[in-house]
Amino acid sequence: IVAKINSDKFLGPQHATSSVTNDKPRRAQLQLHVKANIQSNLTFEPASIMLGDVERGQEVEKTISVHYTGGGNWRIVEVRSVDPYLAAKAIEEKRSPSRVSYNLTVHLDKNAPPGYIRQHLVLVTKGGQSGEIPILVEGQVLPDLTVSPSSLFLGVVRPGEKVARQIVVRSKKPFRITSM
Repeated sequence: IVAKINSDKFLGPQHATSSVTNDKPRRAQLQLHVKANIQSNLTFEPASIMLGDVERGQEVEKTISVHYTGGGNWRIVEVRSVDPYLAAKAIEEKRSPSRVSYNLTVHLDKNAPPGYIRQHLVLVTKGGQSGEIPILVEGQVLPDLTVSPSSLFLGVVRPGEKVARQIVVRSKKPFRITSM
């Protein structure tokens, strides 16, 4: 699903709702709520922090650029994270009377558990147009082993009936199944 917002015609907080309808396995409708805060004076390059697929036990760092146009007194004073495995630091790179640039470096700790990461860091700013600005961090810490399919459906089974299904267990490192 790709949601687009017309950021050329509006500024400030914007809200929209899209409806998604499916017909199989049964007819259903889902509401997708979209929120955006359109600021003409703030840009991120790239627009979000994509960690990608990360092997469990590895640390990852990604850096993006934050640019503010419109006043030399604007600054990032803090970067907040609710995820104990994500930390970030903003370092001022350039300041002129009309533009301020920061490098925002995000660090994923090596002890992060397997699973999807979809968190928002919050940039706390002062001066100019100050406030709290969310930035999306996405990625996935891969587990040591994967099982496919992840959920095994055996169907309707009569008492005493035997049913067999195949699963595939994978790892990048050698392993042995010792019992079931």
